[in-house]
Amino acid sequence: MADRGYDSDPLVAALATHRTCTLITPRRKRLHPRAYDAVRYAQRHPVEQLTSRLKQFRRVATRYDGLLIAAGG
Repeated sequence: MADRGYDSDPLVAALATHRTCTLITPRRKRLHPRAYDAVRYAQRHPVEQLTSRLKQFRRVATRYDGLLIAAGG
């Protein structure tokens, strides 16, 4: 699963050689858009939101809490 930034014919062809099912939405300006499963693509949105949210909390992402406790601060 990937977003539109990874929509390229060489990438999709390389994944097809490994018998991988690609789930990349086609770019809007493509002349011949590829078919994709919109329901499965929509299921990745909550995961992306969670990852983004965790990255906002630097203490969670880098585990500074453990370092501060061990250092006595």
